[in-house]
Amino acid sequence: MNSEKISQQSSIRESEIKNDKAENALVEDQPQLTNDREEKIQLQNGSVLKDSSSNNLKQNRRRAIGSHYIDPNQIQEIHKRNTSCKNSLKNFAISKSFDIFIIILVIIYTVLVFILFALDNDENKDDDTIQLVIDIVQYLEMAILGVFIFEIFMKVVIFGFKEYFKDSWLVFDAIVIFLSVLLLVLELTFDNDNFSTISKILRSVFRFLRLFLVFRKVNQFKKIAITHSRFSQKTPVEAILDIMNNLKENVDDPKYIQDLDYAIEMISDNRLYEPIVQKGDQDAENWIGTYAETKNKKNKQEKGKNNQNTTSSKDLNSQYGKSQEIVYNKLNVTQDFMNYFEKVESLEFEVFDMHDKIQEYHLANLVVYLHQKYDICQKLKIDPKVLFDFSNRISDGYFPNHYHSKMHAFDITQTTHFFLTTCDFINIGNLSPLDMTTMYIAAACHDYEQGGLNNVYLINTRDQLAIRYNDKSPLENHHLSQTFFILKEQNNKYNFTANFSKENYKRFRERMISMVLATDMKNHFADQAKLKGRLAAEFDPQEKDKALCMETILHAADISNPIKPWKICENWSHRVLAEFWEQGDKERERGLAITYLCDRYTTNKSKSQIGFIDFIVKPYYETIKQFLPKLEPFLNNFEQNKENWKLKIAYYDEELAQLNKEKEESLKKKQDINIRVNK
Repeated sequence: MNSEKISQQSSIRESEIKNDKAENALVEDQPQLTNDREEKIQLQNGSVLKDSSSNNLKQNRRRAIGSHYIDPNQIQEIHKRNTSCKNSLKNFAISKSFDIFIIILVIIYTVLVFILFALDNDENKDDDTIQLVIDIVQYLEMAILGVFIFEIFMKVVIFGFKEYFKDSWLVFDAIVIFLSVLLLVLELTFDNDNFSTISKILRSVFRFLRLFLVFRKVNQFKKIAITHSRFSQKTPVEAILDIMNNLKENVDDPKYIQDLDYAIEMISDNRLYEPIVQKGDQDAENWIGTYAETKNKKNKQEKGKNNQNTTSSKDLNSQYGKSQEIVYNKLNVTQDFMNYFEKVESLEFEVFDMHDKIQEYHLANLVVYLHQKYDICQKLKIDPKVLFDFSNRISDGYFPNHYHSKMHAFDITQTTHFFLTTCDFINIGNLSPLDMTTMYIAAACHDYEQGGLNNVYLINTRDQLAIRYNDKSPLENHHLSQTFFILKEQNNKYNFTANFSKENYKRFRERMISMVLATDMKNHFADQAKLKGRLAAEFDPQEKDKALCMETILHAADISNPIKPWKICENWSHRVLAEFWEQGDKERERGLAITYLCDRYTTNKSKSQIGFIDFIVKPYYETIKQFLPKLEPFLNNFEQNKENWKLKIAYYDEELAQLNKEKEESLKKKQDINIRVNK
């Protein structure tokens, strides 16, 4: 019995100890009452000994807490409410509606600043009406600046001071806003007469800074527009990035946020399979530097190259020429071509009409014209005559296919130029002369010696190209290898790169290879997903993502038929299907599976082109318009062309029915002949 009582008393005492510990945890700010009265428990000889002050201590603690005693469950509930409020505030701060609200304020603010510039001068000093208007505008300006200050405080509370102000531009924005408020207070507090000339100059400077602030915010909203936009197709990469970004928004631990940022960067940069090297492991770094061309290494090289070689379109005609040692005379482009080249930046370029009326040198004249238009030949020391001969040699290497002909090479080069100029990629990508010549040459050569049969056919028939390149983009690899062989032909007769520096030639070759390989349709969806992943991160078309943009634009030009005006679109569609069907006939003869769209007896022209628009071209163009916003108006051509194709569905159904009827009749005749012969 005694042992049972002792056991019960022990368990009771243990529960009291736990409660006391809980109370101690709740009273973080309360001073310790006394060390001498600390409660001690000892179990000796099966008896429980208590400090005589134990109960008094517990009572004193409760008195110390007083009415502030809170149940642990209540604390947990309060924490949940605080977390929920913070998350709600965060969702509000990063919401699209709040961004739109700030955009509207920025527009109003811009108007107000220009009104102040127009009215606040010595001529209107004595006009009471204008001075009243100025006062009203200043109060409105003060209210908008107050909203901007509220925005800053709100985001500092949500994201933390260090996290929000790690961007130096945000620091500058905050300083400009606070100083602008200070200046406004002074203007509204004191009469204008009390300000000296220096003060007026300071007011003008600060108003200029306010405009600078506005333009900074507009640039931020361009990024926000990309972030909030939702593409027509969702890829696993995008879904994963969305999950991680949402997770980051609901995590407060800076360490976890840093880890999530790292994971997001690795995924968006496609760097998941790079080796990780510990700092200081020089041997590992040497091995990896030799055999693994990692993204980090390439990005560092790329940045250096851009610093040395890049010039934007604004500066294309002002740099390079003065220090040039070699000066080449320009080649004359005949007037016949110049008449057509007036539309060289348009999707309405009459490529078929030009090839009908002018018999030769189409591609060579276009390539030389584009290089001379931007003075690229002088800046890169390219001999225009050698460039002309090279381009003509490339043009002659295109076989007379229905679709993949020298006219196709011309069309893709011209369409690439459309993206550079009309869609403004020259400025968006801050293209250097080397970048531009790479894009033009890659477009001109991208289907060199294409035999009218696609990679699937070459692989299925074990063609020598498929064997040579191990079934990896055999056509595209062939186009590239033959192009670079031409550069070495006949004592550099066609080598327009002869005066390139080693670094420029290496960069030219690397970009050429990546761009032409990107035209393999097998890579279409993977490359589109990669582009979407990059657009969801900190997209940088001038450095980090320039190569990806160049690859994307060439592929976009290569599948651009459906975005052209109807007559051009229809003509190209007839040509490509004629080429496909010839391949299908060969596959049928050889007992191979007929490639999709290559069976003339089952493919409705209209339906095939509508599907090509809906599933391939339109989603791709909707993605690239995120970094080429001027492409947007031309996307309407997709719907117009689809409507035209829909009107012809019944016609092509009848054509198919007639074709199959003729096929059956032909087979029946052959069977009858065979029967007669056998008799």
